[in-house]
Amino acid sequence: MRRNQSARFYDILGARILRLQDRLSGLAEDDPRREVLIAILTELDELKRDLAAAGFEDD
Repeated sequence: MRRNQSARFYDILGARILRLQDRLSGLAEDDPRREVLIAILTELDELKRDLAAAGFEDD
């Protein structure tokens, strides 16, 4: 059960990252929100890598 929850969490996190990347690509180069989204994406990407290293990724 815990493994399924972990895999689901990992999948949800990946989906959120993709959605933010799509949002980022829709912003103009000079939009100040780009910097914020880039910082958030960087943090989420690091979290996803840490979770994968801990065995939370889907098999």
